[in-house]
Amino acid sequence: MLALLEVTGRSVETPRTRVVSAQGGAADTLRAAIEELCPSPPDAIATALAEHQVTQRILHLPFSDPSRLAATVPFELESAVPFDLEDAIPAFTVLSRQEGSDVLAAMAPKSEVADHLAELAEAGVDPAVVDVGALALVGLLQLGGVDALLLEPRPGGAVAALEGDQLRGIHFLSPGDAASLQREARWLSLALLEERERLPLLEIEAEENQTELAQTLGVDKVPLSTALPEWARSTDPGCLRAVALAARAAGLVETGVNFRVDDFSYHAPSEEAFRQLRQTGIIAAATIL
Repeated sequence: MLALLEVTGRSVETPRTRVVSAQGGAADTLRAAIEELCPSPPDAIATALAEHQVTQRILHLPFSDPSRLAATVPFELESAVPFDLEDAIPAFTVLSRQEGSDVLAAMAPKSEVADHLAELAEAGVDPAVVDVGALALVGLLQLGGVDALLLEPRPGGAVAALEGDQLRGIHFLSPGDAASLQREARWLSLALLEERERLPLLEIEAEENQTELAQTLGVDKVPLSTALPEWARSTDPGCLRAVALAARAAGLVETGVNFRVDDFSYHAPSEEAFRQLRQTGIIAAATIL
């Protein structure tokens, strides 16, 4: 799925979207779809890893200094991942700063990030942001102080609890058939509702995944459009993730993580040219010495 978002000043155009088929050469198909949707190169690109590749937790830490958070977060996740920290890329985003910091911390294997970037590079794509689609989607919502339970009933989708505009809990749904998806969505929703009062349900529906979870949970269901920015309300629900990622690339969505750090740091074209020139200069200077 692709989405193009055009931002001019404070104006945001209605997103344009494309569904990309995986048949044939994946790189050629993706390149052609991007060229059709966006004839001139975009200013920024955001992509997402699959949820099953990412481990995430919401943590409360008793400090807010960015350097201390960056040093602490990986070790808080160490017991939750089946691989060494040296083989992983950590990332985090601060959700709130009250008596410390509420942090959404995430970790992905370096091999998964490397494979993702290599696959995109074959199509000529160099994303500035590598996020998780479910997190970007949560960040797209504008609840205006209202609490809600968000359900995205699809394999790899998510169930999230939001208090006001702040994420308080999120679980990713596993790939599976419709029946297992329904069961998992119900249990994860109950887990998020356990310590909270009745929350209205915002459900992202697709034709192949109609659910009756609101009735099962005994909560009210409200239209998703009421929680979306005006420019995104006419978007096909199946394309909302791509639109949220486009908004993330444009700086309109703050909630999310970015795995383009350390060895995978993003360099804008002009910055990359300067970096290579600087390296060449260092090599030349070393040769002269």
